[in-house]
Amino acid sequence: RSTEISLVIRQTMEACILTHLMPRSQIDIYVQVLQADGGTRSACINAATLALADAGIPMRDLVTSCSAGYLNSTPLLGIYLL
Repeated sequence: RSTEISLVIRQTMEACILTHLMPRSQIDIYVQVLQADGGTRSACINAATLALADAGIPMRDLVTSCSAGYLNSTPLLGIYLL
């Protein structure tokens, strides 16, 4: 599960970071999940985006993520604020 989340975060961040502005740099993103009760992937993407923005990493735009699902035939939308 953690490998899948790592791959999604990597693909998402590689698409938005302007790497050509920092040709000899390496950006490492570490995310530690304290409680996994659903929406982990979305929360990790949102946290990584905010950390990159706070660090001043040039990006095309901020990335946001949310999750959706059904509970007893009722559609639910999960929005994770940090």
